[in-house]
Amino acid sequence: MSDISNIYGSSYLNMKSGSINSSNLEKSVSGLSSKSSEEDISKAVKSFESYFVEQVIKEMKKSVKTDDGENSLSMVKDLYVDNLIKDMSSKIVDQLGDRYTKTLVDQIKRNYGIEDSNKEK
Repeated sequence: MSDISNIYGSSYLNMKSGSINSSNLEKSVSGLSSKSSEEDISKAVKSFESYFVEQVIKEMKKSVKTDDGENSLSMVKDLYVDNLIKDMSSKIVDQLGDRYTKTLVDQIKRNYGIEDSNKEK
């Protein structure tokens, strides 16, 4: 019986964590407008990129077979690994995503009609 509750608990926590991340992402993106600063747009884009990279890494993790069964130690390990993936995703975007981030920021600025603050008037 405890194995069933551990499986349920692990699945619930993973699902809850994912919905919190996507809900925060949705809030940051839906808060953009024509009055948003480039910093706000960059922050929203980096959040999106980090979430995207995180989901890719999680899917890659699923393809690796493990022999350990679901137990309380496994649940703690899964939570640790999920947090590690989230942190690693942010660092990947910060270190390698500059060109892609800039392209997305520029596109969002064009869509909202935001003038480039770096241009001389």
